[in-house]
Amino acid sequence: MESMTSKRMPNDKLLHVLDVQEEMNGEMFYVAQCLEYDVRGIGSTVEEARANFVRRVKSLKRHAELEGVADPFQGLDQAPARFWDMLERFKEQGGSPEQPYW
Repeated sequence: MESMTSKRMPNDKLLHVLDVQEEMNGEMFYVAQCLEYDVRGIGSTVEEARANFVRRVKSLKRHAELEGVADPFQGLDQAPARFWDMLERFKEQGGSPEQPYW
């Protein structure tokens, strides 16, 4: 159900992304949630969620460049605790936290 991936971003930031299938109002969707920062992509497939996550990170980087800010993640909190809890359950069930998708 959940998987964990890592992606090295420019400026040597290593982001860990948790892929999660969720349900709201009877509809299933996927979330690609960064753990270090509260940044996510949402989509109807895992691939769409991941692509939206990458778009969001690129958008943060462009905005930071325009504003002259060195760290595009400045001021962002970590992912909500429920995602960290999901990661712990995933590892307890034998999941490997390093399953890259790029």
